[in-house]
Amino acid sequence: MPVTHDPDQSRFVLELWGTDEAFLLDQPLEADGQVAFTSVFVPDTHRGQGLAAQLADAAFQHARAAGWSVHPVCPYLRTAYLPRNPQHADVLA
Repeated sequence: MPVTHDPDQSRFVLELWGTDEAFLLDQPLEADGQVAFTSVFVPDTHRGQGLAAQLADAAFQHARAAGWSVHPVCPYLRTAYLPRNPQHADVLA
């Protein structure tokens, strides 16, 4: 399942089975080229399958390609994802 970026809704989206979706919210900041990743949501019925990490991977790859500096506001990103994925340190603000 591919993750898509929906800039109009300020989010990265992963379409799941049925009508469910998981998403990571991004919030552009006033400083040019900076963005906050504010939260990750995965429906209860789809948790434990690595979907939050899949969203985060895609969002950080997009940020790198776009030249963004990321402020990881989301607790999941700060405490669980980033410690296990130090390869994204280069895009952190």
